[in-house]
Amino acid sequence: MDTIQWGSLPEELQVMPFKILFYGLQIRTNFTHYHIFVGLSMVAYSFCGFMSLIKIATMCFMFKYNSLCYRLVAEKIRKLPQPTDDGSTKVNIGDLKKLVEVHRKAYNVTILIEDICQVPLALEFLTCVIFWCLSMIYISKKIDFNLINVMIIFCLSLIETFGCSFLGSELAEEAEAVGKAIYDLPWYEHSVELQRFYRLIIQRTQRPTGITGVKLFVVQRTTFASVIQMSYSYYLVLQDVLNNF
Repeated sequence: MDTIQWGSLPEELQVMPFKILFYGLQIRTNFTHYHIFVGLSMVAYSFCGFMSLIKIATMCFMFKYNSLCYRLVAEKIRKLPQPTDDGSTKVNIGDLKKLVEVHRKAYNVTILIEDICQVPLALEFLTCVIFWCLSMIYISKKIDFNLINVMIIFCLSLIETFGCSFLGSELAEEAEAVGKAIYDLPWYEHSVELQRFYRLIIQRTQRPTGITGVKLFVVQRTTFASVIQMSYSYYLVLQDVLNNF
């Protein structure tokens, strides 16, 4: 009786034992074992999906909350001047002090968000470039049922990256709107004491306000477009390298 070498078997037969057995469960031949496998798979998929949802929602909520804080400050600034009988405007110094404090807290929240999210965001954009590039290579080489799984992961990665970029741009725009609202005030009509508080807000708005990925790039829509362009460029290079082999 001739002995069959394992390496001489077709690839489909080599992986078959691993497909049949799942930690001792006969998932291909036993009805009960198969449904146990399905149940465990659903629990694992649900847990992974829930954790991904928590990660995405937490970052998006932090971005949106900070954007709304800056929007609130800008609206409050526009409503600060109160008309007087002589045609000029006046500002309540107590309201202005509270506004300066709210803007300071909003700016500190931005710094805190960046400290929390800068490393995850940098890794997210890096993995997106790698994954999108490999996905395009896979699509160009092979089209089968696994393409559905690849496209689902591709779309989820695309939505997650675009969501962070969109909200990052919104945060930067709302922070910039605070500076524009201050400049639009008739500050020249107010006292030196009020102008001193205006200067505090202006000094903060002159600093670049936004979320970065470990100080290498700013998370915004233009960065998302650059990532897409970079992924396609890397795909073309790798495609050319693979064709030469």
